[in-house]
Amino acid sequence: MTERLSTWLYERSTLENVLFGLLLIVCTVPIWCLAQFPTQDGPAHLYNAYLLSGWWKQSFPVDRTFFALNSAPVPNWFSTALLASLMQAFSPLTAEKVQLTSYVILLPLAFRYASRSFDHVSHYTYFLSFAFVWNHLFQLGFFNFCFSLVWYLFLLGYWARRRSRLELPQVVGLLTLSCLLYFSNGLSYYLAASTLGLLSVASFAMKPRNIPGAAWWKVVLRPQVGLLLAVPLSVWYYAVHGRYYDTRPSHTNLGSLSWSLTRVPILVSSYNAIDLKLSALFGLVLLIAIVVACHSRRRENRKFLLSDVLLAAAVGQFVLYVVAPQHTGGGGYINYRFMLFALVTLGLWIAVQPYNRATIAFVSGAATMFGLGLIARNLQRDLWLSAALSEYKEAAAHIEKHKSLLSLHFDRAGYGSIRDPGLRFDPFMHAAALLATERSLVDLDNYEAESKNFPIVYREGFDPMKVVENEGPSAAPPLADIAQYQRMTGRTVDYVLLWDVQRWDRTESFAETALKQLSSDYILIYCAENIPLRLYQQRRQVSAAYVAPNCPLVATGY
Repeated sequence: MTERLSTWLYERSTLENVLFGLLLIVCTVPIWCLAQFPTQDGPAHLYNAYLLSGWWKQSFPVDRTFFALNSAPVPNWFSTALLASLMQAFSPLTAEKVQLTSYVILLPLAFRYASRSFDHVSHYTYFLSFAFVWNHLFQLGFFNFCFSLVWYLFLLGYWARRRSRLELPQVVGLLTLSCLLYFSNGLSYYLAASTLGLLSVASFAMKPRNIPGAAWWKVVLRPQVGLLLAVPLSVWYYAVHGRYYDTRPSHTNLGSLSWSLTRVPILVSSYNAIDLKLSALFGLVLLIAIVVACHSRRRENRKFLLSDVLLAAAVGQFVLYVVAPQHTGGGGYINYRFMLFALVTLGLWIAVQPYNRATIAFVSGAATMFGLGLIARNLQRDLWLSAALSEYKEAAAHIEKHKSLLSLHFDRAGYGSIRDPGLRFDPFMHAAALLATERSLVDLDNYEAESKNFPIVYREGFDPMKVVENEGPSAAPPLADIAQYQRMTGRTVDYVLLWDVQRWDRTESFAETALKQLSSDYILIYCAENIPLRLYQQRRQVSAAYVAPNCPLVATGY
């Protein structure tokens, strides 16, 4: 009988591992089948990692007099440093794909590791993790935050497995994971620290009576020692750069809260009806899983479990989502981050509940189908976005290497909304960074360098945002004074890229200033055939015999 049981468990485990591995492979397919994986902030991350990859090389082709290393311990080092390291062996685009692949694989692995570290060893229910991989923040290009979810799950699992023997090596392990968390995202670090604190207190409260009271500090305080290093780092960071940041309050009300709860939009990157129905159905699956778990626990008169702290933490994170500002501390989408954290924590609690076979099949099957459906929906959209980005990058062939490029992008709606009106991210917002990376240019529309929230910043006096203010109507005042930047810095703006100029409001002062200076100081040298891109070069750098291309007034669009 024992031998038969062992054989059954082995075969079950083998099938489970095979299915899990196959799903991991499927998740990586979109990254490698597209020439350029479309995300909003991804091109900017790629460019700044490219700068960092050759920062200490004398032969590096980019003019670094425009930039400097950030003196503060900013929490966004991980993704940039990882990409820069990968670029020592791969081309920038391949390095980015390797990085994205590592996240797509590590998040389900971390979720599985954490779910198998608590009271009940889960089987299949950790397939919930595949529903969280392709979330909205990932498509926005918030790679540091997405990696912080990985370290968060590994941290919880590591503590849960070693909470009864937290000696120096284990504290060092917690310290390592907490530093990875901090240098991925500061907000995630504090959320993880608070969750681990709750777990430590609960673990002490549930300790066996034969443990002496004097040993309470080993259970409660030792894990916190492994989290302390990041506290002075964050204090130092805000002391240096806190004055640069403003706060935008949340606009969450009862209606928007109800809409978010019933549709779970944080998991999708389009308000398309099909995408929202998919996410709403997955939200219903989570609700059913919660109700079944609570009913089963009540019927069997089960006592409080350590993993129930995860449910309390998820509720707390959701409350923070409701009250948190939209923008603070140099970071945006703050409330969205809380929502995603709450969902992942809730999913982890669901995954460790002792369900019967029917519930396990329902929850894991529904989560898998949702994850695959989301991949299919995103791939359908990403195929045409990637094709448009490939045509965007063709402008690089018309740009001389080692020059400077300023991209003017004033359209708020985003070009992708022409094809998909519900699209929630704009892969063309920072796409000029792809040209800058390919041609070793100085990118003068580098939002990361301007924000002071990343490893690379503009050198004092070289920040175009303080002179050009090329953020259109959102700038104060809304200007695009290219000539002023050249007068103040003594450096030329060699190329100017106009994006989607057909939809500009030309009566606005920023558009009028930009177009007037372009007509007098620059010459149109390239127009894309199918997308609304125009490239200008400084007039004195172009041969007098040059004939400008005959560009259509309106591009055909995809």
